[in-house]
Amino acid sequence: MKREQQCWEETSLEHLRKRGIHTGLTDYLHEIEQRLTPIIGAE
Repeated sequence: MKREQQCWEETSLEHLRKRGIHTGLTDYLHEIEQRLTPIIGAE
């Protein structure tokens, strides 16, 4: 569990974007950024 936690806390989004192209992760991260940025920025 500690190793998993370290991965999600320390891995950069840029690294995930590069590695996630073929798994759909890159598209998912892009969609999250597009939807959450206006919501978070509005507060």
